[in-house]
Amino acid sequence: MMRSRPWASVSPSRNERRPARRSTTRPAIATTALMPPSCVSRPARFAIPLLLLMCCIGSSALAASDPRVGWLPTQPAVKPLMAVSAEAVNELSFSRFSRNGDTATLGHGKLGLEYVFHGWKRAGAVTQVGLMASTQSQFNMSTSSDDLINTDYFLAIPVMWSNGRWGARGRLLHQSSHLGDEFLLSGDAPERKNLSYEALDLMIDHRPRAGWRLYASAGYVIASDLDEIGNIGGSVGVEYISPDPVLGAAHWITIANVTTTEAFESDAQARLISGLRFISDGGKRNALTLALQGFTGPIPFGQFFNQNASYWGIALFFERF
Repeated sequence: MMRSRPWASVSPSRNERRPARRSTTRPAIATTALMPPSCVSRPARFAIPLLLLMCCIGSSALAASDPRVGWLPTQPAVKPLMAVSAEAVNELSFSRFSRNGDTATLGHGKLGLEYVFHGWKRAGAVTQVGLMASTQSQFNMSTSSDDLINTDYFLAIPVMWSNGRWGARGRLLHQSSHLGDEFLLSGDAPERKNLSYEALDLMIDHRPRAGWRLYASAGYVIASDLDEIGNIGGSVGVEYISPDPVLGAAHWITIANVTTTEAFESDAQARLISGLRFISDGGKRNALTLALQGFTGPIPFGQFFNQNASYWGIALFFERF
């Protein structure tokens, strides 16, 4: 009989936390003052509102022809990476999880939102600034109460750029992770660690031909409550979506991603996703991807990054574009 306690582990030794740094930044001192109304000429009083109105009209005109441009555009210039954890992806999956010979059924749910505040277009390239929020949770479906194991929260401020074939995205990213109450009370939980950090990351992607997307990213942790995670990390990967349907209205999709960080030492995470992507008709289009997936390497959930495991199963991805 297969055991269902792959999350149980011997508590590692407690690492000393990094001492808090004292801020040396002095309060900003205003060096300019508003001019009194009497000093502003009458034409200037009307020029500023007129310029603002012209900018809004120009943004609206561009947005009518390009959904990535203007205030609150409907499409991001750079799409999220489906196989990477810290992304605005909507996913529901069920997998057979294996670690050190123990197995369990793992339920995984993820909700993400990429909200763009404004987009500019110049010389055929689009630049955007927005907000990304995402959360993911894992459940041990082999227990009677489907214990919540871990929840990760991600928040980022992205700046995106794309000219069609090439794209780039820079972010200030925050992650915090929390073990589930039922898991903590089960007696199988490891020593709790306060995994919380802020990082800067940069991702560059390229579309050499229709359906193909190649990407590489690098990140650097600038502040952390846990020294074990190190500072440097990165990912490389490829996404392929068949330009033409292969089964009715469904397109074939395959994604491969490899991630490594300083915390993994010589190990790396590898994830493969492959299946069918169904796209709706109409103005606001939805997509549903039904895929098989496999993973091996350091566990990509919360504080378990220093433990290796593998899983395989079925995954659903939900998109709106």
